[in-house]
Amino acid sequence: MMIADFKKRFWISLVVTVPILLLSPLIQKWIGLDWQFPGEKFVLFGLSSFIFFYGGFPFLRDMIKELKDHSPGMMTLIGVAIIVAYGYSSVVVFGLEGKTVVYVLINDKLAGFIALSDQIRPESAGAVKTLHENDIKTVMITGDNAAVAGQVSKGLGIGE
Repeated sequence: MMIADFKKRFWISLVVTVPILLLSPLIQKWIGLDWQFPGEKFVLFGLSSFIFFYGGFPFLRDMIKELKDHSPGMMTLIGVAIIVAYGYSSVVVFGLEGKTVVYVLINDKLAGFIALSDQIRPESAGAVKTLHENDIKTVMITGDNAAVAGQVSKGLGIGE
């Protein structure tokens, strides 16, 4: 019974994964498509939420059972992993653009997230503005997170 339930959840979740992949900007870039539309990130969030709750239900249910029995095991490990991944993805959808997430643990338990952002120094903005006024092209080269680099570039008025 349990194996049949896992298989059913797997196949249904796999089918729902296909539109998620097709609507993902990175996948679209790889295959040369541009299917962007207003609210697409909320559609992606809804489909992903379905997979989290439907596909993850056995893990979440058994994680709760293991924790009630004070006997954390593999289901707890998987449950915590999918909760953290889903939590991070949710934070990204609802306004984390250009920030780095730090997980806060208290006594080895997830207590929350802190979103940190890079602040642009006033003198940096002034220097870039002076370069632009003198028709000098500016380009941002970074090894940092692409979203962080994009936010900093946007804040400085650097197009590339």
